[in-house]
Amino acid sequence: MVSWQRLATPLGVSKLYSSPFWFGGNLVCLFATYFGAFYM
Repeated sequence: MVSWQRLATPLGVSKLYSSPFWFGGNLVCLFATYFGAFYM
């Protein structure tokens, strides 16, 4: 099973800097990291 942290962190950071919606991308990355950490 693929770890959510390994998948979400690089993608989140990558989208964070490439997306004009910085705050939205930051929230998505944070939620993905927290959910991955708690549910894995």
